[in-house]
Amino acid sequence: MLVEHYWEQKKREVGRVAILSREAMRALEEYAWPGNVRELLNVLERLIVSVAKPVIEPQDLPACITQRHSGLPPLFPLFHLQTISADAERRTLERALRQAKGNRSKAARLLGLSRATLYRKLKQYRLTHINRE
Repeated sequence: MLVEHYWEQKKREVGRVAILSREAMRALEEYAWPGNVRELLNVLERLIVSVAKPVIEPQDLPACITQRHSGLPPLFPLFHLQTISADAERRTLERALRQAKGNRSKAARLLGLSRATLYRKLKQYRLTHINRE
């Protein structure tokens, strides 16, 4: 809802009629937004100003959003320290969970975190789907 609201507001301000494709909207919805709302608003503003096409597709989005599962560094990163730190934290959590074979107590010990902190971070990064393998 926030994407739709801000997108419509920015379109009116700039005088554009561009729309987000269903796939682009899905990519925006699935991204964890480690920079929170500020990062989301910056990305949307950049899109509305810089992309001249009437339909914004996933390839028009920053690579850090569309290539988050590739394991490769993004081609067009946002260069915010908070974004880079969050990405490293997410990958470390994933690695610890894999090493602990999904055992969250063991993963918390590996990371030097309390279980409560680990669960909070798993929820924050939407990593609750990683199960025992």
